Amino acid sequence: MMMDTIEQDESKKRDLRLLRRLLPFLRNHIFLALVTLSFMLIWDISGVIYPYLVKLGIDRDIMKHDLIGLQYTALLLLVVLAVSFIFQVLFNYAVQYLGQRILLDLRMDLFKHMVYLSNDYFDKTSVGSTLTNITN
Repeated sequence: MMMDTIEQDESKKRDLRLLRRLLPFLRNHIFLALVTLSFMLIWDISGVIYPYLVKLGIDRDIMKHDLIGLQYTALLLLVVLAVSFIFQVLFNYAVQYLGQRILLDLRMDLFKHMVYLSNDYFDKTSVGSTLTNITN
């Protein structure tokens, strides 16, 4: 039990170090990251509004036999569900696009680093092990 806690702590520390190393690549795409976060925020808010509208429809409209109010609540619920779906799709697309842009920047930096390695490095190290290290 104690070993699991120690291993989890070390894993968290390793993840934080990795995240710190990737932050400079995210800074190049800060606008896209903010847009992605705004999509997520709208999607989450619409997800919270959905059960509240169901509660209103039951408590306010069905209990009072208000058919007009129930139709209005159902229409509002449909709009919230459409907004939720649209922003879920936009969020997923934006996250994928952001990840691919960051991956492109990371690969370009690795390529630039590899191009500027000295010839002595390639004399001492095989190309296969260099490509394996870059790939990993």
